Amino acid sequence: MVMGERYWLRTRDKSGLLVAMMRCLVGDAHISFEGDLSRCGGITQIPGASPEETDVLRRNTKAPLLDFVVVPLDAATLTILVQEAEFPRRFTRDIVHTQIERSGTLEFGAYDYFHPECVTAGPGVPVAVLEDLVRKYAIAAFWPVS
Repeated sequence: MVMGERYWLRTRDKSGLLVAMMRCLVGDAHISFEGDLSRCGGITQIPGASPEETDVLRRNTKAPLLDFVVVPLDAATLTILVQEAEFPRRFTRDIVHTQIERSGTLEFGAYDYFHPECVTAGPGVPVAVLEDLVRKYAIAAFWPVS
């Protein structure tokens, strides 16, 4: 298992990629969502959710100011997020930026609605996971950030 590099990801299946990244990075982690959260189920009501930025998870849009929430990413919140019926559809329409940090390191970032040039995986995401995502058509390709 090779780890340590940061990669650009070419997304095919936004919800599949996000769920895979959440599962890969769960534990000692947090996920942030930025956008119109009013129609995204109860994301802001998940236990431990906070509208405050952290040292790693920061707002990416200053104007206009968008809704922002940081949620602990543990087994319980992962279940809530994955089982939220509207979540997979809503995040592609209503959430502009999604980030995941684990142990103080940004490990996943999907910005501008998963824009093709704005999705990255960090050093804690094993290459084997990325290769599996290519096989499962969640991503078309990945390559090192130079």
